[in-house]
Amino acid sequence: MDGVITESQLSSSSPDKRKKTSEQHTFTRKIDFLEDRLNWFIDDYKHKRNLSRDAAGRFKLVNIFISGFVTLLLGIKSVPVFPASTENYFSLVALIFSTGVTAVSIWESFADYRWKWIRYRATLSTLYTIRDDFYYAKSGGVDLTPEVIDQFYDQLKRAVHETNEEWMSQRGTAIGGGSNTGAKK
Repeated sequence: MDGVITESQLSSSSPDKRKKTSEQHTFTRKIDFLEDRLNWFIDDYKHKRNLSRDAAGRFKLVNIFISGFVTLLLGIKSVPVFPASTENYFSLVALIFSTGVTAVSIWESFADYRWKWIRYRATLSTLYTIRDDFYYAKSGGVDLTPEVIDQFYDQLKRAVHETNEEWMSQRGTAIGGGSNTGAKK
């Protein structure tokens, strides 16, 4: 029962001691909450960054392979090795696959995985910096007060909020074709 205050000890202690114990408990909960949220957001943005990076690479590769295949089909159709009757088949398959290239390009442009990858990486870097500064303060490098904890939490909220705002702006631009100012006409 090290460090645990029982109900009887709390009720028999002076009001000042109870207030100080309650404040310390609240302060400890704030520290734990901040640490949990920081780690949760770091894990979340790491996951988002990895998914976006992988998707950006996959879509780029699919686009390259399909484009190469279409080029190959168009080149093969004119080779005299194949009968003239197969030329239309090669053209049809090339047309179908070139439509696939267009569809992949449209989705890639809409989803904008590259933008997400870069933005999530930047946010992750900011979150790592906040966590490192927090751990430094927690280890005794800075006088850790409730105000300092609040400042760290504000930095965390600002980093996440800025990313969300940029994403909303990016979505408005991608969907509407222009800037998204949020103003209604």
